[in-house]
Amino acid sequence: MNSKLHSSVSIPQSQKSNINSSQPQNPRQTQQPLDVGEFEFWYQPTYQVRSYNVLHNEVLLRWRDRPGKVYLPDEFIPVLAEMGLLYHLDRYVISKGIDRLVSQPQLYLSINLSPLVFEDYTLIEDLDSWLSETQIDPKRLCFELTELTIAEQFITALNFIQNLRNLGCLVVIDNFTGKELTLSQCQQLPVNLVKLDRQFLKSIKANPENVALVKQLREIKSIMGQVVVKYVEDEQTLECVEQMNLDAVQGNLLQLPDETPQLQTWVNPFLEELPYNYLEFTLGDRSSSGLKF
Repeated sequence: MNSKLHSSVSIPQSQKSNINSSQPQNPRQTQQPLDVGEFEFWYQPTYQVRSYNVLHNEVLLRWRDRPGKVYLPDEFIPVLAEMGLLYHLDRYVISKGIDRLVSQPQLYLSINLSPLVFEDYTLIEDLDSWLSETQIDPKRLCFELTELTIAEQFITALNFIQNLRNLGCLVVIDNFTGKELTLSQCQQLPVNLVKLDRQFLKSIKANPENVALVKQLREIKSIMGQVVVKYVEDEQTLECVEQMNLDAVQGNLLQLPDETPQLQTWVNPFLEELPYNYLEFTLGDRSSSGLKF
């Protein structure tokens, strides 16, 4: 563990970010708020396939120490966990995300939530108040939970997701493998998007015409909504995604993580090189044929 990073984390007396600086207190203040001064929002957009319009910008949290070194979550999350501060992290990111949505009306954000979010029993009520206060369209705010997080506390997660949807927010299942959740559980989840795990990506690249794989992806769409392929880092992967008529893509080929959110349509430099004889199957068929996870 990095001792320098560990020593730089602190808990101040009050939250530093406000929706409206004219207000004497921030309604999104926590009892022991994180020192927000060293955290940074970085962004990576998710693009709709074909049009390549921005669907949303995923928030990627970073920590910058005083000398200016940037740390990734795998480096600072264990520090926060050891200090007992992870409980506050979800609330802080949501709070700061709402501030960004207020200041940038064209922005749509997707925020990753930790398993500890289920222990914040007043978050849904507070989120409802924040959305009402700011008059933000809740569809501009998307929340991501991993398949494993949902599976480990399914009933709690189901209620939490339903509450988010009742507020009008969107929900994503992240790192989806189809191995943690049963078909019955998937059918109960009112989610909007599914972001596939790396293993799916490897299978797609290895054999995009695999009948079983195509059938499985079709079932995922039918049950849970749009399918997003992450980690798109080369032209071959992008071509496979287009051929399979999947819904959205995210990855370094299209846009590296950056401190500025992307709002512009991505111009595909490989468009003229892509084959015109796309596979003639489609994943848009809403019929169900019994997906087994």
